[in-house]
Amino acid sequence: MNIIDIIKKNDYVLFISLGISGYGLVIFFSGIFSVNSTLLAIVYRAIYLFGSLTLIIRYKIHSNLNSIIFKVIFLFWVLLTIRIVFDTFIYPKPLHFTLFKYYAFAYGVTFLPSMAYAQNVNKKIIFRSAELSTFFLFIIMLSTLFFPKYTIINLFLRLGTHYFHPITIGHLAVTSILLSMYVIISKKRFDYIQIFHLINIFVSFLVLLLTKSRGPLLALAIVLFVSFISSGKKIFSFFNNKKYFYSTLFLICLLPLAMFQRMNYTISFGDARLVLWKESIKQFKEFPYIGSSLEILKYNTYPHNLFLEGFMSTGVLGGVLISVISIYTLYLSIKLIHQASYKAVIGILYLQVFVGAMFSLSIIGNSLFWYLTFLTLSNKPLLKDNLKT
Repeated sequence: MNIIDIIKKNDYVLFISLGISGYGLVIFFSGIFSVNSTLLAIVYRAIYLFGSLTLIIRYKIHSNLNSIIFKVIFLFWVLLTIRIVFDTFIYPKPLHFTLFKYYAFAYGVTFLPSMAYAQNVNKKIIFRSAELSTFFLFIIMLSTLFFPKYTIINLFLRLGTHYFHPITIGHLAVTSILLSMYVIISKKRFDYIQIFHLINIFVSFLVLLLTKSRGPLLALAIVLFVSFISSGKKIFSFFNNKKYFYSTLFLICLLPLAMFQRMNYTISFGDARLVLWKESIKQFKEFPYIGSSLEILKYNTYPHNLFLEGFMSTGVLGGVLISVISIYTLYLSIKLIHQASYKAVIGILYLQVFVGAMFSLSIIGNSLFWYLTFLTLSNKPLLKDNLKT
């Protein structure tokens, strides 16, 4: 069996894994081979877009997009497209990103690849994707520790760079921790693979602490808490095992300690996000029906909150649509967690990116949020598999 046959047989596994960890790998390889990360990212995005279009055609995914919720998503993107065209062509505004980057990212990186995730996947695909993603993420976590680069943000020295922001690294670390937990408890007996994942949890948590990012730390705390509360004794069977239960409690207890220093800074000096949120609300009030702009004009950036950006950019209708989309998907993700099947990990990852979307990234730039939105909506609780390998 040649490499092409292997890729065809494991196309969705590779596609999902790269969707989760691809950008981190780009930064890793750009550092190893001293290649311009922007150029390498463009090549990677182009290949990923081609792969997504191939999957959409191969599996006839358009037939999976007939439900009402997907029509709501498409309507929201129509409104968002109108806003992009208005701000870049009809009435150009001084935006932070270039015109090319807005269009390329909105459709080439986020929207079109997202549609390839509208597929009901089976246990084998989910488990293999979790294993491969964790392997990729482990490489990324190690590279950040052995080739550390720090940057000063808000007076704090944090692990990360301009191209690989501490928040991005932090969320990758959280994903790595959650996927390793999933793989560990999916194994019926303890073996060397579980040892690897225990090491990965330790390394990823260390990276998470070094980023000093509150959003990822908060996301991890909320995911662990919701998983434990909503699932009772079923989800993540390690909760039935004392050593895993106490390990999880230990992680949760460490979170406030890691967050305290930056929380104290926030209370003492204020937080830029609070300023952005207030200004985005003010901007929305000025143009409540059609929205005002893709960015907060006063600060030339986005609000760092999914809901506020939706209302500010696309008005009342767009804000309501993005709220319906995200809250309904959140409801399904919690049901997946409560159901405690192998698909619970989809709900867990969506919950993580949902929390992250409340504090960072933009609607257009948060590609993983849309990937997991389409995946969650296509893998509703108690839905039988229809994708075989």
